[in-house]
Amino acid sequence: MSATPRPIREGDAFDLATHVFTADEIVAFASRFDPQPFHLEDDAARAMHFGRLSASGWHSAALFVRLFSQALAREHVRARLGPWQRIHALRWLKPARLGDAFAFTAKITGLAADRDRVGWQVATVHGEGMNQLGELAFVLNADVLIFNG
Repeated sequence: MSATPRPIREGDAFDLATHVFTADEIVAFASRFDPQPFHLEDDAARAMHFGRLSASGWHSAALFVRLFSQALAREHVRARLGPWQRIHALRWLKPARLGDAFAFTAKITGLAADRDRVGWQVATVHGEGMNQLGELAFVLNADVLIFNG
């Protein structure tokens, strides 16, 4: 029997997933959206400060958004995600290198009615990605519209 879907609440915290960055996905994302040498070729990355093939920071951010959306469904949260309205902070503190495993988490740190859209709320989300060494590598603080009905 499945759990009854519930509304999202301020203070809700989610363990999103752990993601291992592979060469194929790093290169595929970078080829389309961020074609810098250190995202496309291991040799080029080794010649720079990254030391080896590294994912685009935008790759990490896009991955966080997908995992957050999936976690809401998995946790039986009734909220539907709308557009992300504002990024307050987005920091890539450590690179996501080939083979790195990031454990992503999210917490709802604020929830307010949207003044312009009936039934919608603005959720403030704090997201983090910790690498396999336990180092904070990714931080996002942003507002997303949600339908919490």
